[in-house]
Amino acid sequence: MSSWIHAEEIRQFEYCPRIIYYRRVMCYPSYTSKLMSMGKQFHLMRTTKKYSSKKDTKTLYDYYLQDETLKLSSYADMIRIRENEVRIVELKRFSNQSIQPRNGHILQAVFSSIIAEKIFNLPSFFIELRYWRGINSKMEITEKMKENVFLIIQNIRNMINDELIPEPTLHNRKCNVCEYWKVCMRV
Repeated sequence: MSSWIHAEEIRQFEYCPRIIYYRRVMCYPSYTSKLMSMGKQFHLMRTTKKYSSKKDTKTLYDYYLQDETLKLSSYADMIRIRENEVRIVELKRFSNQSIQPRNGHILQAVFSSIIAEKIFNLPSFFIELRYWRGINSKMEITEKMKENVFLIIQNIRNMINDELIPEPTLHNRKCNVCEYWKVCMRV
């Protein structure tokens, strides 16, 4: 039986696959780390701010997306719908201290775009990532991005079904702020 996968899990898996293992396989409760708390606070500030839309654009905020066939779900921060396109806009607190958006954020938005295309029966050509300090990134969605998302979905489902612990992230600095550090310890 195939497990439901949520967009946030794509981002977490990209950060470190073990987060999903501890949540979904070991059923360990998660807690809100300081960084997560700061991100939620930022998110609330940003989602209460309504962005201007062009006359030909319908904007939806905090919209729940679900695909029963693929068993995928997402809460999109913002969806912009035009006559010929649906676009996912994600609001994020942190980036790599540069203009370059995090890969997990990109893949999370692409994941949501895949669902939005089916729901609204419109293509999704671009995603937008909006970070604090005014760093905004508009990116074209490529087939390679979609392939990466589907590969991660399959890897998550395999991990859940096989109950095998994945290798930790290669970037051990991420472990310092991980909600599962005391359980994992990279062992």
